Amino acid sequence: MSEQVSEYQFQNLFSWPDPQGFEPAMERYLYRNEVNRALELLHVSDEGLFEDSERGRTIAVIGERGNGKTTFLKVLRNEIKNDKSSDIYFLPIMNPTNFSNHMNVLEALLATIKLDYDLTAKAHKIVYAREQLFRELNKASEAISGFRVSREKQVSSQSPDDYLDDSVNHQRLSDILEQLIRTYLAFLNLKGDGTKRYQRLLLMIDDLDMLQTPYVRDAWVDLQNVLSNTSLSIVLTYRESQIRHALLSKLCEDNAALLKANVISIEELEFQVASMISKQVPEQQTIQLMDAAELMKTTPQKLLLDIVSLPKKKMRKRS
Repeated sequence: MSEQVSEYQFQNLFSWPDPQGFEPAMERYLYRNEVNRALELLHVSDEGLFEDSERGRTIAVIGERGNGKTTFLKVLRNEIKNDKSSDIYFLPIMNPTNFSNHMNVLEALLATIKLDYDLTAKAHKIVYAREQLFRELNKASEAISGFRVSREKQVSSQSPDDYLDDSVNHQRLSDILEQLIRTYLAFLNLKGDGTKRYQRLLLMIDDLDMLQTPYVRDAWVDLQNVLSNTSLSIVLTYRESQIRHALLSKLCEDNAALLKANVISIEELEFQVASMISKQVPEQQTIQLMDAAELMKTTPQKLLLDIVSLPKKKMRKRS
């Protein structure tokens, strides 16, 4: 079975309707364990309940093409939306089309918040808080531009002083973005109907590995050194082998002279890649999706029987 055919058949499973009028029942069933795990990670930090921690958490959802990573994000989003007790507000799902050599992950975050504000303000006919929010957006945009200049200087000179300045700039930028996040959460809570009080902002980035190879490392560094120091929660989806390859390719390019002189080895660079990934998303924060082809071969009858039986039980209770 080709990869394209497997992906098509897997996605067709999701066309089975839910008699109660919500999203298709099949996808809720397929991802119930993984979604529950993601929700648990989003609401609990290493220090206990999430609201007791100042930092957000990054979750990685990994799987090959056709394993349903995008569908998983949609199911997770619906679960958060339908949970009246959740204090998480999710931004529009970001995908690689949001990125280019003119827009990095930080700038894409600003654009996503601006887009979400425009959609929310239009839907609710809201005019307040615009000036304050746009002031914070402009401040963050200027800080990101300065950060880019500092990064280019640090890469070209690689002096100890520039490395120190870069670390300071990371923290300064994190603080500015945190203020933007807090400002936007305040706006969301002002416009709300009182049923939810949002304390966390969630950013979902789909198919991170689809970025062009030179930009994967920059995106990863921004996630690790800047966004991880804010209260922003992040869910990433990607093919792990592709991310490792992209990060390693960039490290090899940056260290070409050292590799040629045998000062450093490929194995040492591979270790650096593994450290970069595990620092941002430790194993306990990684969710592996089931292989689509294996799912199609081993469990279709059980899946259908379970899903078909659930609505019948609910209907009998109502009669």
